[in-house]
Amino acid sequence: MICIGHRGAAGIAPENTILAIQRAYGLGVRTFEIDVRNVHDALLVFHDPTLDRVSDRKGRLSDYPLIDLQEIDLGEGQKIPLLRELLQKLPEDTTINIELADYSTGKKVLELLGELSFDHRRVLISSFLHPELEIVRSLDTDIPIGLLIGHHPCDFHFCRSLAPISIGFEIDYFDKNAVEMAKKAGLLTMAYTVNDPRDMRDMKEMGIDAIFTDFPERAKPFCRFEPLFHGRKTK
Repeated sequence: MICIGHRGAAGIAPENTILAIQRAYGLGVRTFEIDVRNVHDALLVFHDPTLDRVSDRKGRLSDYPLIDLQEIDLGEGQKIPLLRELLQKLPEDTTINIELADYSTGKKVLELLGELSFDHRRVLISSFLHPELEIVRSLDTDIPIGLLIGHHPCDFHFCRSLAPISIGFEIDYFDKNAVEMAKKAGLLTMAYTVNDPRDMRDMKEMGIDAIFTDFPERAKPFCRFEPLFHGRKTK
């Protein structure tokens, strides 16, 4: 079972920041998940549509000019990174899971990856916004795609049309039958967000392929800390 640093590692540094990646990497994590939003035609590494939860500012990201957004302190001196900046600083022995957190992101992410000549074998593009994943797949038939689902069941016929390599289940709505269906379909199974060691143990015993966690140190007794590459099994 692979350990994926959730939002870099949200439990040990401000989430979705360069520092969160660095601290998780220092603990041995080699696969990271981050969130991306398209704000003022720029790809920002940020989860929420508003600033309220993770900063001392209020309001939607779109209410602020880009130059102001990039000066907001998220804690420990960390700013909102551009996806370009984060990818350029990502250690070469890592895999990055880019979650598309809003619409009009998929095409721009692909364009940026192409511009940077970023190795597609190091990237998993995932989203709850399945129409965005459809756009990604229509533009790139090879890049790894990961479906994310919450408490709604997945239409596996639709899943197959996207040719995903993975599916992510919310731990609070974990469906063992859906997990078995995913495994039979040849998908890597992932669980989010797993922060309790007891849940980590349960996921490992169930044969889950990877977990997303805010606290990588807690996952060491249960997980392997290594990259998750396109097409390889992780059990």
